[in-house]
Amino acid sequence: MARLRNNNGHRKIKIKKMSKDNNLQVTFSNGQNGLCKKASELCTLLVVEAALIIFSPGKNVFSFGHPSVDYVINSCLPGALP
Repeated sequence: MARLRNNNGHRKIKIKKMSKDNNLQVTFSNGQNGLCKKASELCTLLVVEAALIIFSPGKNVFSFGHPSVDYVINSCLPGALP
C-alpha cells in the first residue's frame, strides 16, 4: 500500500510586502545575488549578451552586463555607436 505524504505540495501563497525593513534588505540582497549569478550562467551557456538594471528598496541602483551594460544598451538603441 502506498504511503501518503503529509506535506503542502504546490499551494498558493499570498504575496505581500515585508513589514520589517531589515528582512526586506536581506531578502533583496540574496535575490539580487541569485539573479546576477543566473544571468551570468545564461550568458556563458547560451553565448548571449544581457544586461540587468536593479533598483533596491533603499533607492540604490545595481547593474550587471555581459560583456558590459553600456555595450548591451547601445547595441539595442537605434543609431547606436558600435
